[in-house]
Amino acid sequence: METEKLALLALCVILIALSKAMADLIEERGGKDTWHRKWDTEMGKIGKLVFKPSERKWYYLWLYKPIFQERFPYSSTILVGLTDPWHSWNTLRHASTFMAISIFSPAPIITFLSTYTLFSITFHYIYTKLKR
Repeated sequence: METEKLALLALCVILIALSKAMADLIEERGGKDTWHRKWDTEMGKIGKLVFKPSERKWYYLWLYKPIFQERFPYSSTILVGLTDPWHSWNTLRHASTFMAISIFSPAPIITFLSTYTLFSITFHYIYTKLKR
């Protein structure tokens, strides 16, 4: 059992390194310029993106209001990994990190879900407050 856990931990560490390298390469090559794909935008008259104003949505139970209108439900929160390659690799890195933390826990699934949820809520709260 310990051997399997150590092998899974090694796999998580490899995935963390791979996903960090890929996200960094995308950013260095200018690929992070696709970050806006999570928002519903249109091209303005002077060639700049125009972000549509947001409103509270039922699928957030009217508790959360994204900075701008989302391209599709949850595209700026839990489904951001589906919007562009940079976010996909970072989502894999976060999932691998929290899986590595959870491996030796007596309740790994609960530990994974609770740590990932705590991270996500904290990140979005701080990011949204600093962005506005």
